[in-house]
Amino acid sequence: MNPSQLSQTLNTDLKPVITNYAPAILGILIIIWVISRQLRPSMVTAKMRIYYILMIIGGVEILQYVQKSGLRVSFALQFLIYSLILPPLFGWLRVLTYNYWVSDKQQVMRKGNLLTALLWIIYMGGHIALDHFTKAPGNLFLLFDIGFSLLVQRYLAYRTASRKYPNEIQNNVEAEKKK
Repeated sequence: MNPSQLSQTLNTDLKPVITNYAPAILGILIIIWVISRQLRPSMVTAKMRIYYILMIIGGVEILQYVQKSGLRVSFALQFLIYSLILPPLFGWLRVLTYNYWVSDKQQVMRKGNLLTALLWIIYMGGHIALDHFTKAPGNLFLLFDIGFSLLVQRYLAYRTASRKYPNEIQNNVEAEKKK
């Protein structure tokens, strides 16, 4: 087989695989990364900039899709379910699984558990299933949704920690200023 034939074979055989499985693979990689971070002890902060960035990039992708294909009622319903109901719901549920405590440095810490991980797996599995059954274009909603879900989760975790440890949370604010 010469290089041209190999290239042609790879291009024709891999395109459907990449098109069909890339969103699922991306979702799995994101799940692994996010879960690994949430199962480690972490200082509770109010930093949310990265989540806003994810939401903006995801929002731009959604707008570009709408401009190309036009807005349909089915798309609006998908957006409502995907992006405005499921992300905050699962963000809230995951916060309920957190353990909070005060560290030796008098900072409020949080750590997820196996239920936190399971909720992420259910959330992403549901996301992938909705993509499949609603014929959504690939991972169109993925960045916006993950950003929004993590934003809600971070906000609620900070609020919960602030209520439980109102004095100690100020140490977290001071530590963040030093970074």
